[in-house]
Amino acid sequence: MEGGTRRCSKCRKYKIVSADTWKAKFGANGFYLTSNCRACCEASSAAIREKREKNGANKENISDETEDEKSDLSEFIGASAMDLDAFLNALTDAGDINLFSALVDVSGIEKEEVKETADAIAELVWEKIGYRFHYHSVYHFKNSATARYEYHCAQSSTRQHKPKKGEGKKQRDKGQMQTFDCQGWLTIWAAPDDDSEYFIRIRHQDCHEKYVCIDVPEDVKQFIEENSKLRSYQLWKEILKKHPLPAFSQKAVYTLWSKQQQSQWRRSDNELDSAKILLAEFARNPTYQIESIPLPADGGGCIALAFSLPPLLRKWAGTIREAALDSTFNTTKAGYECFALLGEVFGSGLPVGFLFIKTSSPEPNQKEKYIRAFIRDLLDKWNLDVIQSLSDKDITEINALLAELPDDIKHQVCFWHSIRIVRGRLSVLARRPAFYDVNEAFREFDWIDREFLPLGQLDPELQTPVSLHI
Repeated sequence: MEGGTRRCSKCRKYKIVSADTWKAKFGANGFYLTSNCRACCEASSAAIREKREKNGANKENISDETEDEKSDLSEFIGASAMDLDAFLNALTDAGDINLFSALVDVSGIEKEEVKETADAIAELVWEKIGYRFHYHSVYHFKNSATARYEYHCAQSSTRQHKPKKGEGKKQRDKGQMQTFDCQGWLTIWAAPDDDSEYFIRIRHQDCHEKYVCIDVPEDVKQFIEENSKLRSYQLWKEILKKHPLPAFSQKAVYTLWSKQQQSQWRRSDNELDSAKILLAEFARNPTYQIESIPLPADGGGCIALAFSLPPLLRKWAGTIREAALDSTFNTTKAGYECFALLGEVFGSGLPVGFLFIKTSSPEPNQKEKYIRAFIRDLLDKWNLDVIQSLSDKDITEINALLAELPDDIKHQVCFWHSIRIVRGRLSVLARRPAFYDVNEAFREFDWIDREFLPLGQLDPELQTPVSLHI
């Protein structure tokens, strides 16, 4: 293409085809020369900028120089394609790069997708010049498979993301990689319908220090995968024997180990669906024998999952006379509560069933409805003959147990919680207790002495040692 002459459609002059006299662009049909010569194109751009300035355009819209530089591919005029090895050798020989352009035959990169090929080129550039480029964006030309892929320098100060504080987590200072105003960009133009020749341009105004990779090496990843049964600290000790001064951190190793552990039980990104699938697998496995418990289907602001442990119930259901209901708060990251029903066996608590429940603006008594269904299934299916129940101060647990168990059972609240409530109430000195109504108290507890009155309501004249039983 270079060396011949071409006529400008605006000034009507014949000019030699070169980067000095013509501009080139990349479009839906691939690489092409503009119809106007370079001088006419620049004059038109200057006139447009002047007109915008007169019309009071915003400062950021006045100049198109950056976009012009991005779209102008005149350095490729007359370029011949080089193979991949020649391109990589040229990168090595170039040393510190400010601007490097090449037309490269990438048939040596065996990738099916164009994006994968572009990513592979970015990795090869990183290996050769020491600057890492992260994927930024892709522009697909209309009605064409032609595309432009852009990658920015990983150490560019203008491309760094602000750190985000995780929900419910304490904000902590983190070490950051040193950044520079390098304006580093790797741009790749690909026209896969035509051939395997890619137009590659590297811009890097500031030749700063090289990128230090803190990624976990492949051999370490393989070691973690093959030794997932080891604890994370044990893995780290073994890794240090092979990598005494690693660039990667122990936290990165822990993250990989944690993901490897999750793969053993994680079945879905949705934790409820994952748990249901896992329970179904366990139900079919004779080793575990876990059985799902049916719960109300109406929801009402509650999401729940429950299961029982048949092997333990078959062995001990006939001996259980005392049952306790206890719960944990925020058991999972998503905020599920875990309720467990335990039976007393030889002085120890035996878990016989679990209920996981998450509430979000539930309807009145909806949570209690789920707990009752959980308790009812265990009582009816396994014929538990409970004569005493225990719970903490949670009124929902108390009501659920009293509603599902026989009326003549004894229910006992956790002694530690009872003492805590009394002590907490007695420690309030600045506020008088509510007015004591003997009739209301007697309706609730018929064994109360009707003659009893709190000291604050007792007539001062009647406050004698005899009446106070001193």
